[in-house]
Amino acid sequence: MKSVLAFSLFCVVSGAVVRAAEVLRPRGVVLSKASFYDPTRDFNCLDGSGTIPFSYVNDDYCDCQDGSDEPGTAACPNGFFHCTNAGHVPLNIPSSRVNDGVCDCCDASDEYASSSNCVDTCRELGRAAREEAAKQREERMKGYHLRQSMIEDGRKIKKEAEGKIEELKKEKEEAEAVRNEKEEVKKTAEEPEKIALEKYQAVEEERKAKIDADKKAKDEAEAREAFAHIDNNGDGVLTVEELQSRQTFDTNRDGQVSEEEARDDTDEDEEDYELHDEDHEDILKEDEQKEEEEEPKYDEDTQKLVDIANEAREQFDEADRRVRDLVRELRSLEESQEKDYGPEEEFRVLEGNCYEYTDREYTYRLCPFDKAIQKPKSGHGETRLGQWGEWSGPEENRYSRMLYSNGQACWNGPTRSADVKIYCGTETKLTGVTEPNRCEYLFFLRTPAVCTKPEEINEDESSEYTHTEL
Repeated sequence: MKSVLAFSLFCVVSGAVVRAAEVLRPRGVVLSKASFYDPTRDFNCLDGSGTIPFSYVNDDYCDCQDGSDEPGTAACPNGFFHCTNAGHVPLNIPSSRVNDGVCDCCDASDEYASSSNCVDTCRELGRAAREEAAKQREERMKGYHLRQSMIEDGRKIKKEAEGKIEELKKEKEEAEAVRNEKEEVKKTAEEPEKIALEKYQAVEEERKAKIDADKKAKDEAEAREAFAHIDNNGDGVLTVEELQSRQTFDTNRDGQVSEEEARDDTDEDEEDYELHDEDHEDILKEDEQKEEEEEPKYDEDTQKLVDIANEAREQFDEADRRVRDLVRELRSLEESQEKDYGPEEEFRVLEGNCYEYTDREYTYRLCPFDKAIQKPKSGHGETRLGQWGEWSGPEENRYSRMLYSNGQACWNGPTRSADVKIYCGTETKLTGVTEPNRCEYLFFLRTPAVCTKPEEINEDESSEYTHTEL
């Protein structure tokens, strides 16, 4: 009888907790440390600072430097109280909150000696938390299944691209062979054309030289005649007096030619001569053009050689364009195949798509594996924030971040860049953009591509409430 009373007294003094599994531990102690609190022997402070009788545990006096002897009271400022919170999530709170009149533990265990009237709400909170967890798990499972589809589509695209590359390589070889044939035909056709045109070129150059010589002689004769008409004394020099003797230069019609009018008219004569010379040249060009239009440029045999060469050149140009188009398409596909689309090709389906987010001032556009852009809502033009660079997540989760670098330089600042944080979601969506540092942007992207499979539900989770301590 005395042993029963003694044990009951111990329970009251130390605040021991008794559960169905016969686990004995003082109030405020986490289950994982229950073995350190053995009522049959003295208590050793957990930091090794001393040993005290077990009856000193939870006696509302701090004996250990780490506060481990008072897990269930507020005596030690550096101690912690463990909320068991059966039916919900266990919690550790600072010992100073014990019996402070505020309900910190949902099971009300932290206010066992206060007048706060705390009630146990763990089961209700646990139920709501489990419902929310179940909802999130369902969303994550949906995202996981979508990710599987993205993996399947990504692998399919990759395989199709591999087949297309092999097809393009064959087409390129065939196109190059055709181009080489067309090039030989072109060279063959251009040889006789070149010989025939060289004859015409010599004749044409001779004709143009004769026209130029005739024109020059005519111009010089006209200039000499005009000069001689004014040069009264025939000394080969025009003087102001000689010009003043010609009423033609009386521009103000006052009956005499002043020195100023003589000099001005000399300049005007030179300009008129130059204009006349230009007009004469233009007329000659028009006459030449009319003659070319009216007369065949080449004789029949030469024209036939030119036509054959032109046709050969057109066919070669077409064949060459075909090769260059195939090379460009092949290079684009090969560069795409070299990109890292995730360990299972799950991100590949995002390429070629763009996702936008708009705040009060800007519209941001993220085109995975291409670029990141900022565009003002009021105004024109856009700013390139970065080009696709690399995966930049931590080693254990590399595909959780993207880096877009080498954007447009900020005025008097660094080159812009965009860091993209990726989260699980049931649709691919840009959910936010910030600028934590000048010219450094942070994008938030949700996508099923990073949704992993949720852990399986254990038996405890299927019961009315979950508690893993006992």
